[in-house]
Amino acid sequence: MNDKIGIVLIHGAGLGSFIWDDLKPLIKNPVLTIEFPNRGVDDKTNVNLTFNDYKKSAIEQIEKWDIENFVIVTHSIGGCVGLSLTDYFSKKVAGLVGISSAVPINGNSYISCLPFPQSLLMPLILNLFGTKPPQKTIE
Repeated sequence: MNDKIGIVLIHGAGLGSFIWDDLKPLIKNPVLTIEFPNRGVDDKTNVNLTFNDYKKSAIEQIEKWDIENFVIVTHSIGGCVGLSLTDYFSKKVAGLVGISSAVPINGNSYISCLPFPQSLLMPLILNLFGTKPPQKTIE
């Protein structure tokens, strides 16, 4: 078992662990980037996934990791998953860092974190176009 504190990196909606590629080499501690299900380039099956599917996937990856304590670093809506993981791994989590992360009040959705008029427009955009942002936005 590795005694160093690990870093768990969780990306936002529609993205992949590639967003952390430039950061990982700069981190001296063990790093685990969470890979959510159905993140292939042309894979549209994530429309059927629930929050619990994402959480379960992250839990399985962390449980296979040989690290005793870790800090969770989240981006965007990954903050919701990260926050739920702090409860699940309460004895192992040394901290939670949110980078432009959404952390809604208990019982509220990600949308509740957005300012007006985004809170009105985002549900429509997600229903029409899904969670993957345009390539230009990702770049």
